[in-house]
Amino acid sequence: AYQEDNLIYYSIQIAASQRLIETKPYNFNGLESIEVYKDGNLYKYLYGNFTSIEEAKEKLKDVKKFGFNSSFVIGIRNNKIILAGELN
Repeated sequence: AYQEDNLIYYSIQIAASQRLIETKPYNFNGLESIEVYKDGNLYKYLYGNFTSIEEAKEKLKDVKKFGFNSSFVIGIRNNKIILAGELN
């Protein structure tokens, strides 16, 4: 879903797990369109693909209403997670 063109896209990491969880809404409190990203031995579960950090931060509020209180905004460039944690 992410393009390799050096642009930064933003997404919301809602969870991370060492085992693969099916990205069905019932596994994520009803949240739809979850994508999984394998990072080393961790699977990271991401929601949304935004071109602006403001839009991602706005959506983060909605995601937290689904119970994902520890979710946070990440940046993605060339299919690699960058800036995780520094954006919040």
